[in-house]
Amino acid sequence: MSRGLVKALALDRRKEVASLPLEFRAERDERGKVESLSEGQRVMINAGLEKLRRLEAGFEDIDSTKHPKLLIMCEDTNVTPLVVDYLRQTGLGEDEIIRVDSGKKEELSRDDWSEARQCLFRY
Repeated sequence: MSRGLVKALALDRRKEVASLPLEFRAERDERGKVESLSEGQRVMINAGLEKLRRLEAGFEDIDSTKHPKLLIMCEDTNVTPLVVDYLRQTGLGEDEIIRVDSGKKEELSRDDWSEARQCLFRY
């Protein structure tokens, strides 16, 4: 926000969500290997997608060239592929999902990182 990249940050802290008896960490096997998203994670992703749809509708009335974004932060990088798969299952296309794991910037060339950033701001 301070760099002007994000104008408004909306964190969902609704009491009804916090009071749900849901696990918000990925399901893991006995060795700790990630197996699947938890029901709580799916509920929160769906809530985020619904809020994104409402924001998009609101943006259409104000400035159709602007598009809100949904940022999903995972507990670790082993969960992100499951989140991407889930987002695909909800109907999002490849061009609507950007996955950037921690440490990824260091692995990318300057041009590749610039392309990833442009992809975020293109839509």
